[in-house]
Amino acid sequence: MPAAFAVPPPTLPPGCRWYVGGRVPYGWRRDNPDFISPEPGEREVIALAKALRQQGATYRQISETLVERGHHPRLGGDWNPAQIMRLLR
Repeated sequence: MPAAFAVPPPTLPPGCRWYVGGRVPYGWRRDNPDFISPEPGEREVIALAKALRQQGATYRQISETLVERGHHPRLGGDWNPAQIMRLLR
């Protein structure tokens, strides 16, 4: 057995995912170079967007509602329908 596989990988903290690089997705934060963990404030925004979508709101209506309630994307500005669609995938 190769040496790389002789040691089992470390266990992740509950709710975390491995991080391989690039921009950290909305709803997650990088606490460690190797993994990301949930970002509670952003997870609430995602939950709100999902609930609005399940109630039949369009992506545009969801983006307007989030802006009205003071929620903005991580990089600033206002939400747009394409961002909401990607957020809910």
